[in-house]
Amino acid sequence: NEILLLNRARTTEPTSLWILFDEKGQIVEERGERKSTTSIHVTSRLYSFSFDLDKEDNLYAVAHCRSLLQISSSTGELKIESTYEVPFEVPEIKMVGSGPMAYVEAERVSWGMDIDELGRIFVLALTRAQNSEEKMVGVRQGIMSRSGVLTELKVEYNVDPTSTDLYQILVFDNSGKILASKKINVHANNIRVHKDKLYLIDTYINMKIYEYRISIQEIP
Repeated sequence: NEILLLNRARTTEPTSLWILFDEKGQIVEERGERKSTTSIHVTSRLYSFSFDLDKEDNLYAVAHCRSLLQISSSTGELKIESTYEVPFEVPEIKMVGSGPMAYVEAERVSWGMDIDELGRIFVLALTRAQNSEEKMVGVRQGIMSRSGVLTELKVEYNVDPTSTDLYQILVFDNSGKILASKKINVHANNIRVHKDKLYLIDTYINMKIYEYRISIQEIP
Protein backbone atom coordinates (compact mmCIF):
# COMPACT_ATOMS: atom_id res chain seq x y z
CA ASN A 1 0.00 0.00 0.00
CA GLU A 2 2.81 2.42 -0.84
CA ILE A 3 3.03 4.76 -3.83
CA LEU A 4 6.24 5.48 -5.74
CA LEU A 5 6.36 8.74 -7.69
CA LEU A 6 8.92 10.60 -9.76
CA ASN A 7 9.89 13.84 -8.00
CA ARG A 8 8.59 16.72 -10.15
CA ALA A 9 9.47 19.54 -7.75
CA ARG A 10 9.89 22.81 -9.66
CA THR A 11 13.37 23.70 -8.47
CA THR A 12 16.88 23.97 -9.87
CA GLU A 13 18.42 22.88 -6.57
CA PRO A 14 19.58 19.29 -5.88
CA THR A 15 16.83 17.06 -4.55
CA SER A 16 15.71 13.44 -4.51
CA LEU A 17 14.64 11.72 -7.72
CA TRP A 18 12.06 9.29 -6.30
CA ILE A 19 9.57 9.73 -3.44
CA LEU A 20 7.80 6.87 -1.68
CA PHE A 21 4.48 7.71 0.03
CA ASP A 22 2.28 5.70 2.35
CA GLU A 23 -1.47 5.34 1.77
CA LYS A 24 -2.10 8.53 3.77
CA GLY A 25 0.19 10.61 1.56
CA GLN A 26 3.03 10.84 4.07
CA ILE A 27 6.60 10.53 2.74
CA VAL A 28 8.12 7.19 3.74
CA GLU A 29 11.40 7.42 1.88
CA GLU A 30 13.25 9.43 -0.76
CA ARG A 31 15.69 7.84 -3.23
CA GLY A 32 18.10 8.86 -5.96
CA GLU A 33 19.37 12.33 -6.82
CA ARG A 34 18.31 15.13 -9.13
CA LYS A 35 21.34 17.34 -9.62
CA SER A 36 21.15 21.12 -9.84
CA THR A 37 20.45 22.66 -13.25
CA THR A 38 20.14 26.12 -14.75
CA SER A 39 16.38 25.90 -15.36
CA ILE A 40 13.32 24.14 -13.94
CA HIS A 41 12.33 23.34 -17.54
CA VAL A 42 15.69 21.68 -18.22
CA THR A 43 15.33 19.73 -14.96
CA SER A 44 11.87 18.55 -16.03
CA ARG A 45 13.17 17.12 -19.32
CA LEU A 46 16.48 15.85 -17.94
CA TYR A 47 14.82 13.84 -15.17
CA SER A 48 11.71 12.65 -16.99
CA PHE A 49 11.44 8.84 -16.75
CA SER A 50 9.14 5.89 -17.30
CA PHE A 51 9.60 3.40 -14.46
CA ASP A 52 8.47 0.13 -12.90
CA LEU A 53 9.19 -2.14 -9.94
CA ASP A 54 9.83 -5.90 -9.98
CA LYS A 55 8.78 -8.40 -7.31
CA GLU A 56 11.86 -7.58 -5.21
CA ASP A 57 11.15 -3.83 -5.42
CA ASN A 58 14.10 -3.18 -7.73
CA LEU A 59 13.40 0.05 -9.61
CA TYR A 60 13.74 0.10 -13.41
CA ALA A 61 13.76 3.52 -15.13
CA VAL A 62 14.21 4.67 -18.73
CA ALA A 63 14.73 8.38 -19.53
CA HIS A 64 12.44 10.06 -22.05
CA CYS A 65 14.94 12.54 -23.56
CA ARG A 66 18.21 10.65 -22.94
CA SER A 67 19.39 7.19 -23.98
CA LEU A 68 19.64 6.15 -20.35
CA LEU A 69 18.52 3.03 -18.50
CA GLN A 70 18.87 2.69 -14.71
CA ILE A 71 18.20 -0.16 -12.29
CA SER A 72 18.24 0.52 -8.55
CA SER A 73 17.84 -1.84 -5.61
CA SER A 74 14.96 -1.67 -3.13
CA THR A 75 17.26 0.32 -0.81
CA GLY A 76 17.96 2.93 -3.49
CA GLU A 77 21.44 1.74 -4.48
CA LEU A 78 22.14 2.25 -8.20
CA LYS A 79 22.92 -1.23 -9.59
CA ILE A 80 22.98 -0.62 -13.35
CA GLU A 81 23.30 2.55 -15.41
CA SER A 82 23.73 2.07 -19.13
CA THR A 83 23.17 3.89 -22.39
CA TYR A 84 22.02 2.54 -25.71
CA GLU A 85 22.41 3.66 -29.31
CA VAL A 86 19.74 6.02 -30.64
CA PRO A 87 19.38 6.02 -34.47
CA PHE A 88 19.23 9.83 -34.73
CA GLU A 89 20.98 12.86 -33.30
CA VAL A 90 19.87 13.79 -29.79
CA PRO A 91 20.72 17.37 -28.77
CA GLU A 92 21.94 18.36 -25.34
CA ILE A 93 18.99 19.40 -23.18
CA LYS A 94 19.26 23.15 -22.75
CA MET A 95 17.36 26.44 -22.79
CA VAL A 96 17.49 28.37 -26.05
CA GLY A 97 16.84 32.12 -26.15
CA SER A 98 15.60 34.28 -23.30
CA GLY A 99 12.47 35.96 -22.04
CA PRO A 100 8.99 34.90 -23.21
CA MET A 101 10.40 33.40 -26.43
CA ALA A 102 12.76 30.99 -24.62
CA TYR A 103 12.21 27.26 -25.07
CA VAL A 104 13.82 23.96 -24.08
CA GLU A 105 15.77 22.16 -26.80
CA ALA A 106 15.24 18.43 -26.23
CA GLU A 107 14.38 15.41 -28.35
CA ARG A 108 12.22 12.55 -27.15
CA VAL A 109 13.88 9.12 -27.51
CA SER A 110 11.35 6.92 -25.67
CA TRP A 111 7.69 6.94 -24.68
CA GLY A 112 7.33 4.20 -22.11
CA MET A 113 8.65 0.99 -20.58
CA ASP A 114 7.57 -2.09 -18.67
CA ILE A 115 9.19 -5.25 -17.33
CA ASP A 116 8.01 -8.84 -17.59
CA GLU A 117 8.14 -11.66 -15.06
CA LEU A 118 11.65 -12.64 -16.24
CA GLY A 119 13.09 -9.19 -15.61
CA ARG A 120 13.28 -8.23 -19.28
CA ILE A 121 12.80 -4.54 -20.00
CA PHE A 122 10.51 -3.56 -22.87
CA VAL A 123 10.98 0.02 -24.09
CA LEU A 124 8.80 1.89 -26.56
CA ALA A 125 11.56 3.82 -28.34
CA LEU A 126 11.70 6.17 -31.31
CA THR A 127 13.37 5.30 -34.62
CA ARG A 128 13.82 8.93 -35.69
CA ALA A 129 13.28 12.46 -34.43
CA GLN A 130 9.67 13.60 -34.42
CA ASN A 131 8.76 16.04 -37.16
CA SER A 132 7.02 19.34 -36.41
CA GLU A 133 3.56 17.88 -37.07
CA GLU A 134 4.09 14.93 -34.71
CA LYS A 135 5.35 17.25 -31.97
CA MET A 136 2.06 19.18 -32.12
CA VAL A 137 -0.07 16.16 -31.20
CA GLY A 138 -1.44 16.65 -27.70
CA VAL A 139 -0.29 20.28 -27.49
CA ARG A 140 -2.69 22.93 -26.16
CA GLN A 141 -2.26 26.58 -27.06
CA GLY A 142 -4.06 29.69 -25.92
CA ILE A 143 -3.96 33.45 -25.67
CA MET A 144 -4.30 35.16 -22.30
CA SER A 145 -5.84 38.62 -22.44
CA ARG A 146 -4.80 41.46 -20.15
CA SER A 147 -7.99 40.91 -18.17
CA GLY A 148 -6.99 37.27 -17.55
CA VAL A 149 -9.37 35.61 -20.01
CA LEU A 150 -7.85 32.54 -21.68
CA THR A 151 -8.88 31.82 -25.26
CA GLU A 152 -7.86 28.36 -26.43
CA LEU A 153 -6.67 27.95 -30.00
CA LYS A 154 -7.24 24.90 -32.15
CA VAL A 155 -3.90 23.18 -32.81
CA GLU A 156 -3.66 21.98 -36.39
CA TYR A 157 -1.54 18.97 -37.33
CA ASN A 158 -1.47 16.49 -40.19
CA VAL A 159 -0.38 13.03 -39.06
CA ASP A 160 -1.29 9.82 -40.89
CA PRO A 161 -3.47 7.90 -38.39
CA THR A 162 -3.20 4.57 -40.23
CA SER A 163 0.55 3.95 -40.24
CA THR A 164 3.82 5.36 -38.94
CA ASP A 165 7.54 4.53 -38.95
CA LEU A 166 8.26 6.44 -35.74
CA TYR A 167 8.37 3.65 -33.17
CA GLN A 168 10.20 0.46 -32.27
CA ILE A 169 10.25 -1.88 -29.29
CA LEU A 170 13.63 -2.51 -27.66
CA VAL A 171 14.05 -5.44 -25.27
CA PHE A 172 16.85 -5.31 -22.69
CA ASP A 173 18.03 -7.86 -20.16
CA ASN A 174 18.60 -6.80 -16.56
CA SER A 175 22.22 -5.84 -17.29
CA GLY A 176 21.24 -3.28 -19.92
CA LYS A 177 22.11 -5.44 -22.94
CA ILE A 178 19.72 -5.27 -25.90
CA LEU A 179 18.21 -8.68 -26.62
CA ALA A 180 15.93 -7.78 -29.50
CA SER A 181 14.30 -4.94 -31.40
CA LYS A 182 11.10 -4.78 -33.44
CA LYS A 183 9.82 -1.90 -35.56
CA ILE A 184 6.08 -1.27 -35.36
CA ASN A 185 3.76 0.64 -37.68
CA VAL A 186 1.07 1.83 -35.26
CA HIS A 187 0.89 4.96 -33.13
CA ALA A 188 1.52 4.44 -29.42
CA ASN A 189 2.58 6.45 -26.40
CA ASN A 190 2.77 3.75 -23.74
CA ILE A 191 3.56 0.07 -23.35
CA ARG A 192 2.52 -2.66 -20.90
CA VAL A 193 3.56 -6.31 -20.55
CA HIS A 194 1.57 -9.07 -18.84
CA LYS A 195 2.80 -12.67 -18.98
CA ASP A 196 3.27 -13.46 -22.71
CA LYS A 197 1.23 -10.47 -23.93
CA LEU A 198 2.45 -7.01 -24.89
CA TYR A 199 0.08 -4.05 -25.13
CA LEU A 200 0.73 -0.82 -27.02
CA ILE A 201 -1.48 2.03 -25.87
CA ASP A 202 -2.39 4.95 -28.14
CA THR A 203 -4.12 7.77 -26.26
CA TYR A 204 -3.36 10.57 -28.76
CA ILE A 205 -4.16 9.56 -32.35
CA ASN A 206 -6.57 6.63 -32.59
CA MET A 207 -7.48 5.93 -28.93
CA LYS A 208 -6.68 2.23 -29.27
CA ILE A 209 -4.94 -0.59 -27.44
CA TYR A 210 -3.02 -3.13 -29.53
CA GLU A 211 -2.34 -6.62 -28.17
CA TYR A 212 0.63 -8.76 -29.28
CA ARG A 213 2.03 -12.10 -28.26
CA ILE A 214 5.66 -12.05 -27.11
CA SER A 215 7.70 -14.64 -29.01
CA ILE A 216 11.00 -14.13 -27.14
CA GLN A 217 11.04 -17.14 -24.84
CA GLU A 218 14.33 -17.00 -22.96
CA ILE A 219 17.06 -14.55 -22.01
CA PRO A 220 20.32 -15.69 -23.65
